[in-house]
Amino acid sequence: MKKKCFVISPIGADDSAIRKHADNVFKTIIRPALDEHDVEAIRADHMSEPGKITDQMLQAILEYDICVAVLTGHNPNVFYELAVAQAAARPVILMIENGQTIPFDVKDYRTISYDLDPENIFDRVWVKEVAKQVAVLLSDDYKPLGLLETWGVISNPTNEHRYWLSRTSKEFGEAPRFEDMVLNSTTTCNLMGIALMSWGKKSSTEAILKTANSGCKIRILIMDENHYALPHLINNKLPGESDNSIKERIQDMYSHFSLLSDKSSNIEVRQIKEGIVHFQIIISDSEALCLQYLFSRIGSESPLLRYPAASPLYEAIQDEFNTLWELNK
Repeated sequence: MKKKCFVISPIGADDSAIRKHADNVFKTIIRPALDEHDVEAIRADHMSEPGKITDQMLQAILEYDICVAVLTGHNPNVFYELAVAQAAARPVILMIENGQTIPFDVKDYRTISYDLDPENIFDRVWVKEVAKQVAVLLSDDYKPLGLLETWGVISNPTNEHRYWLSRTSKEFGEAPRFEDMVLNSTTTCNLMGIALMSWGKKSSTEAILKTANSGCKIRILIMDENHYALPHLINNKLPGESDNSIKERIQDMYSHFSLLSDKSSNIEVRQIKEGIVHFQIIISDSEALCLQYLFSRIGSESPLLRYPAASPLYEAIQDEFNTLWELNK
C-alpha cells in the first residue's frame, strides 16, 4: 500500500497570498520530493471524507507514515498540529521560508530554509533537500523521539507500550479502514466476533481473498448460533438487536466464511461453541484492533482499542484468540 504524508501547512482563504504561497510550496517542492519515494502528499484541505476536519487531521498526523510541517508565517494552527506530531513521536520534516525567524521552541530542530526563486525551483534544489530527509524518515532504523520523551515525561523510548483508544468505533471509521488491516497483513491475520456482519460486504470479501491468495493465513472465529451464552450477550432493547436476528446473521456469515474457505486453503473458519468472546477482534502482523462488546450499546457506539504488535496487550489478545481457536477445533 502506498505510504502517506500529512502536510501541516498554513492554508488561508481562496485566492489569498497565504493560499498561493502554500500551494506553490506544496506543488513545486513538497509533492515532487514525496513523489520520488512514492509517498502520497495530503493537506487538510484535500480531505474529502465526511466528518470533522479536526478529527481527520489529528488522525492523519497520528497514522500517516510521515509529516511535513511548513512553519512559514508562524501560523498558530501549524504549531498546534506540529506539537501533536512531536508529542506522539511522529516523523516530521520542518520547513520555513528563507529569511523568516525560526521560533525559539523549535529552533533546535533541523529545519529546511527554502525559497521560491525560479532558478532554484527549476534546479529542484529544495526538492532534493526534502527528498533526502524523506529517505531518512522512511528508513528502517529511524526512530523519532517524542517531544514528551525528550523532556523525560515518558520514560519509554521503545514506544512499545503506546496504545490508542477511540471513544466509539465510528470515530475510528468503518470500511475500508478495517479492510486495510487485512490487506496489510503478510503472514497471519485473525478475525473474531459474534456475527462479523461487516465482513459480508463485497469489498471486505475481496480483501480477505486477496490477502489469502497472497499467502497470508487467515483464521476466523465466529460465535455458534446455539451458544449457551449468546442470549445473555444480546440486549433486545437496542435497535436491530434480537435473539432471532443475531442468530440469522451468524448463520449467514458462517456460511459466507465457509464458502470463502472453500476458495482458498489459507482461510479457515471455526465456530465458538466453548468459551465466550468479549471483543470483536482483528489481529494483523502490526497491530490488534479490539472493539469492546458492551451490553449497553451497539458496536458502532462501543470503544475501540488498538495495540501495536510489540506491546504486551497485543500478545494478550493474540493469546486469547489462540486459546479459543484451539478450544473450538
